[in-house]
Amino acid sequence: MHHEQIKEEMEYQEQFFKDPIKIIHDARTAEEDKFKKVQQEQVERVAKFIKFQDKEMKKFVEESKNLTRNHEDRMAALRHKY
Repeated sequence: MHHEQIKEEMEYQEQFFKDPIKIIHDARTAEEDKFKKVQQEQVERVAKFIKFQDKEMKKFVEESKNLTRNHEDRMAALRHKY
């Protein structure tokens, strides 16, 4: 009988310690999931920014080439005229 009481007390103490540990573990897992989600959103944002920046740079390079070509054509026309 005494053995059964001690066994029940030990099981109670074990459960008493396991419950808070489980709560902490679950909270940590939830925070990790939340962090991963935020991190993924940031990665996607950066990828969009890089894609946008790349698109804008292509436009800039193309416009620069066009302006340079137009300038050279005008210079050639002026040289030919003179």
